[in-house]
Amino acid sequence: MGDLKVGEGFIDAVMIRVTATGAAALGLVPTCTLTRLSTGARVGLTVAEVSDGIYKVTDMAPGADDEYLTEWAVGGGNTIYQAYKLFKVGGGVIADWENGGRLDLLLDGVISDIGVFPTANYAAIAAHVEDIRARMIVILADVTGLNGDVMRGTDGAALVGDGWDATLATILDNFTPVRIGYLDELHPAAIPNDLNWLITDAEEAHERAFLRRYPFVTTNESVANAAEVSLAAPAVVTPTFPTGATRLNSYVVAILKANNQSAAEHNIGVTLQKNVAAAGWADVRDFTANPPLTLPDVDATADSITFIEPVSVTTGQTVQFRFQVDSDDAGEVHYTQVFFFVVEYDFQ
Repeated sequence: MGDLKVGEGFIDAVMIRVTATGAAALGLVPTCTLTRLSTGARVGLTVAEVSDGIYKVTDMAPGADDEYLTEWAVGGGNTIYQAYKLFKVGGGVIADWENGGRLDLLLDGVISDIGVFPTANYAAIAAHVEDIRARMIVILADVTGLNGDVMRGTDGAALVGDGWDATLATILDNFTPVRIGYLDELHPAAIPNDLNWLITDAEEAHERAFLRRYPFVTTNESVANAAEVSLAAPAVVTPTFPTGATRLNSYVVAILKANNQSAAEHNIGVTLQKNVAAAGWADVRDFTANPPLTLPDVDATADSITFIEPVSVTTGQTVQFRFQVDSDDAGEVHYTQVFFFVVEYDFQ
């Protein structure tokens, strides 16, 4: 069950009925034991009756990443519903997306592999190419007009004997003015543009079927109100796509965590909203009719919810997200909003 954080308080509750009649079993003193599965260590937990036949644990906060089992027991001809439950603490989607998490490190590695060509090297490359071009022009001037028939000396005779005079003539014939003109294209002013084109092409090749993630600033806000409240939205982001890219998909990963700041019970309705291209706020997902967040009447208890919802944008459009919360109690609750906007594209 769940994706829980180390040291974060949460609850476990069961319903107990009289076996013979099915009626709610009142005034019992059931036990609940927490077992850490990797070590077998067992701890007795505090149990309280919160309603007719409903009992809950009030002090369960595992202190390490692991899997834990709760085991409920009661005597006297009573039946416990869901007497055993498995809790996983640590890891999950929140840890993956956090800074330094598995998915965050994967995206950082991709960006590192693509790299950026150092533009400071353009001038040095251009200078070397220009030097080679100047030397070739000098060589061409030295060999222009040479004829094997007028060559003299041992060296010339050796060239004729080895057939190199004919080879040299062929080389010179192939070294036409048109081909010499190609060297003029290796001008220092043109090299940066040519290299930029190659770099851009290489980067786009790396980005085929690739994801770009746009994180928003995490926000924290306290609310003490029994009516619907719009939490403050983080600043907008503007997703972009490389030239020639085809958008495949775009979606938001939205996480809302609620922490009880008073000993009051809360049932909290949640609505995820978007604002695309500054066109105004619109609902993405509305859970006000069936509140997904529940906080017991214990200070510092917490609950959270994660949305992964498709949101369509085009390149250059701004996008912004926020949560609306609606608690049935006016006690203070602290909210944390986390958003990531992800675009997926290729060049097919």
